[in-house]
Amino acid sequence: MKIPSILIVFLLALIALTSCGDDDDDIVRIEVRDMAEVAAENDADLKAYLQTHCYNYEEFQTQPEGFAIRFDTIAGANADKTPLIDQVTSRVINLDDDGTDVPHTIYFLVVREGEGDAPTRVDSTFVSYQGRLLNGTVFDNRQQPFWFDLIGNPFANIGGAIRGFGEAMATVRSSGAVIENPDGTVSYEGNGIGAAFMPSGLAYFATPPSGIPIYAPLVFTYDLLAINESDHDNDGVPNRLEDLNGDDDFFNDDTDDNGLPNYVDNDDDGDSLLTRDEIEINDDGSITFTDTDGDGTPDYLDADN
Repeated sequence: MKIPSILIVFLLALIALTSCGDDDDDIVRIEVRDMAEVAAENDADLKAYLQTHCYNYEEFQTQPEGFAIRFDTIAGANADKTPLIDQVTSRVINLDDDGTDVPHTIYFLVVREGEGDAPTRVDSTFVSYQGRLLNGTVFDNRQQPFWFDLIGNPFANIGGAIRGFGEAMATVRSSGAVIENPDGTVSYEGNGIGAAFMPSGLAYFATPPSGIPIYAPLVFTYDLLAINESDHDNDGVPNRLEDLNGDDDFFNDDTDDNGLPNYVDNDDDGDSLLTRDEIEINDDGSITFTDTDGDGTPDYLDADN
């Protein structure tokens, strides 16, 4: 039977419209949940985990080298173990949600503080770590140490660590001794070891990578081996000194209001003189912040000088 050409055109158009409708049905649209509500749920889940789990603290007490942190439930042979909730410290970090501060509590377990220097969350760290969900599923396992820039530079598409991981690194110290072995390898002794239990707001919240559920609180264990003081814009002022208002937010310090935070701006005051040329770097590495007009504002932050 022959089908009139006009009918064929109609059928094709109908199929096209139906296909478009099917595609739309396949699109999953997720409405971002209220941050405060998620933070409260995450904190309840984290507390429940910390109350019902322990770690292998006896092994670290008897032989501190060569052990990795292992978690287990407090039951059976572990019935008399000390719960994590009695061994952690915590910190409340406020995150802005449309002008409202939403508190997020992150919990830290310091197994060994370490014997070296303490990083800030804007330094570069030589670290190995493992990330897992509260149900024990491992989603990231970096047992081979690597250099990890904690804050990154999003203005140059250079990623950094999630906020909670950067906060965790600041709770431990680097190795006390770096030993060069005969085979050319390097060993680190007395390094910091710890774990962090963080809400999704300090991790990935509504946009997690593959393998992590949406709004999932996370657990990280880590070994901090070494640190480098970062200076992202190479202006001579370390990142850690670019938080001028001291609120631990490095993105809202923008002296010249050019859209670039000071930690990634090599001319902080916008006077066309590089910051490096408006400070004095001494032979011992310390910095003298010159103030030519004596008004209390260093030259590198004073567009009038």
